[in-house]
Amino acid sequence: MSMQAAPVIEARRLSRTFAGPIPVHALREVDLTVQSGAFVTVVGPSGSGKSTLLQLLGLLDTPTSGSYRLGGRETAQLTEGARCGLRATAIGFVFQSFHLLDGRTARQNVELALLYRGVGARSAAERARGALERVGLGDRADQRVRTMSGGERQRVAIARAVVGGPHVVLCDEPTGSLDSTNSGLVMDLLVDLNRDGTTIIVITHDEAVASLGSQRLAIIDGVLR
Repeated sequence: MSMQAAPVIEARRLSRTFAGPIPVHALREVDLTVQSGAFVTVVGPSGSGKSTLLQLLGLLDTPTSGSYRLGGRETAQLTEGARCGLRATAIGFVFQSFHLLDGRTARQNVELALLYRGVGARSAAERARGALERVGLGDRADQRVRTMSGGERQRVAIARAVVGGPHVVLCDEPTGSLDSTNSGLVMDLLVDLNRDGTTIIVITHDEAVASLGSQRLAIIDGVLR
């Protein structure tokens, strides 16, 4: 009898409170299970807790209470060094503002994700070109990012996110700075990557983007529904 694989993400009663004269309960006892290969979209208004959830899932912040298992590994009590190591190998990020080095080429931007992990220069270059081909930019690998359109920059960011084979790709408003045409192209690419087996979570305020998920969630006042 085969055993079902552990979920990629498993959060239980995950909470984040920011201290102050009046404490801010940004996230309230969230329960979330994400299976391998899922495409999850999380929608909610500004201030609803979307960004806080992404920060916790991406190991960029620590919860006030609760449990968070990533790839079957409990993360709540990890040291900062261990968190950084796990984040580098298990999570790919795609941000609204791209977070690319504009003076470098597309290939160099994607390579950096591997070089920081100790991958050799030759292997990193080959894998970066392969990732760029996967997002339709194989012929633009040696073009400087600053000369690219917003849609092309976001595709470079997606190539960087997936080049290391992460457990999950977290996308924070990936179409927020794009026009409708480029937004559609980027979301089509994420859907294609998901069909190839990449687990994707998209944080968005856009209902059209949210509707593409196989698992659609809403967050309001820090409560995930």
